[in-house]
Amino acid sequence: MTFAPNFTVEVNFSCCATDGCNAGTIPVPAVNLVPNGRQCPSCYAKGADRCKDMKPLPCTGAEDHCVEITGTLIMGDIVLTKAAAGCGSPGSCNLAVGVKKYVQGVVETLSRAMCYPAPRAGGGLRET
Repeated sequence: MTFAPNFTVEVNFSCCATDGCNAGTIPVPAVNLVPNGRQCPSCYAKGADRCKDMKPLPCTGAEDHCVEITGTLIMGDIVLTKAAAGCGSPGSCNLAVGVKKYVQGVVETLSRAMCYPAPRAGGGLRET
């Protein structure tokens, strides 16, 4: 997912069901910066529960969907409210409202998660 120019999150998940199968490292995909002709509204707002100033963002690589999320990220005593919008690959559409626990006690709670096909650049942006 790319939320603003130069703010890209690359994640790779792997599920397993046997003892010890999660001992290895999971490769993270390389960032592909080649524009693909699609665009999405974008923002990243720390401390806010919604984006107020969306700007068009050219999508790159396999990012052919628009993603919009709102929620909190908790790391120990730090609580960060955030709203973000941008381009994502089809796997980004697996984001769902609810609580997710990550490594080292990081907890993310999404109160809003939307995903829809990205329009072609110049075709106008979806109103939110």
